[in-house]
Amino acid sequence: MIKILDLRDKDCPEPLIKVVRELRNISKNYDQLKIYTNIPTCVSMIKEALELIGISDIEIVNIGDDYEITIKIRDRY
Repeated sequence: MIKILDLRDKDCPEPLIKVVRELRNISKNYDQLKIYTNIPTCVSMIKEALELIGISDIEIVNIGDDYEITIKIRDRY
């Protein structure tokens, strides 16, 4: 199952905090977390933070003015 966080129009660090909080509390029923944002600096901040905590299975896709960040959850972070 996929958990979706729509963080469009939210300035960082709010999206970053929400992503980290969600990863800490995500149910075992989910195998992916999809994040939507339209702020490029948030994409960079989220990607860097995820890599720092050891999450490397990240896919970032630009869709028009938006970005879709997909995190595949294999183990619990």
